[in-house]
Amino acid sequence: MSVTTVLTQLAVVLANVNPTPQPVPVRIVSTPREAINISDFPMIVCAFGQGIDNEIGELAGGGFIYHRWTAVIYVFVASTITPLPEVYSRCEPWAAAMATALYGDLTLNGSCTFIGNDEHLFKYQHAPIDWTGDKKELYWVLKFELPIEEHMEVTLAA
Repeated sequence: MSVTTVLTQLAVVLANVNPTPQPVPVRIVSTPREAINISDFPMIVCAFGQGIDNEIGELAGGGFIYHRWTAVIYVFVASTITPLPEVYSRCEPWAAAMATALYGDLTLNGSCTFIGNDEHLFKYQHAPIDWTGDKKELYWVLKFELPIEEHMEVTLAA
């Protein structure tokens, strides 16, 4: 199980996203530690979800465990001084573009067992975000929550 590997492959798969008529992403990174620069918008940041319940448990039949967690994909589209009609225009094509790219590779190049769950491929919302927590870097983002499931063989104690 490797969250880092999955996030890296998620970034690779998202290189195929095409939110026409909006521009394709200028930058896609697999860690939130990367600097955010408005000249790189639209920009995608893939991250391990914070404040979201994750779980590890045993699969039926024994010998295998599952790791269910959530990757968060932030699509930075504008600064918060951008007029709302423009923000909505920039956000509108992204859900369908993300679905198309992600349904095209449900194992993220074999880095996980599958993405999505029985209910949905992903959940999403668009809202302003205070990226640094100091009210100095406020941006409009689309936030996609993508369920990830990984299976791993283990030796279980008797």
